[in-house]
Amino acid sequence: MDFAALPHDGESFRARHSECLDVGVLRLAAALRAAEVNGGAEAEAEAGEILAALPSPVAARLAEVAARLPEWTRKRRAEAAERRAAAEAARRRLEGLREATERAATEAAGLSERISAANSENRREERLDAERRRERRREQQDIQRQIEKKELQLRRETMEHDRLSKMLNKVRK
Repeated sequence: MDFAALPHDGESFRARHSECLDVGVLRLAAALRAAEVNGGAEAEAEAGEILAALPSPVAARLAEVAARLPEWTRKRRAEAAERRAAAEAARRRLEGLREATERAATEAAGLSERISAANSENRREERLDAERRRERRREQQDIQRQIEKKELQLRRETMEHDRLSKMLNKVRK
């Protein structure tokens, strides 16, 4: 269409231009601006050309989607913030568990050392007790031998005494 033949005053041009604009496209453009979808002046000019070429039903549907976009974005950001907070809480919990594990490992090592020392002391005491028992057994055996010797000596002396007594009795008769 040749616009040169038409009168070219600004007001009539705006009026004719607004007659050609689709309200759905205008709503879509407003929704995109509200959703803060922008990419600079060049992108906005390209978007204006693309939006003007959209069929009215598509523009209306896109306007509905763009109108819901800020709410959807807000929800996703809230979910992301919740997930970040949950991840941070999990990280802190994991750090606490790691520290508790380190403390438990240190405590276990200390207990292990004390148990090892106690076992060594117990084995040493058992060896000393065994040595004392052997020494007592030797002493008892020595004493038992001495007793047996004394008993044997007593029997011999008793037998000698009896023999001498008999001899004395015979001599006296």
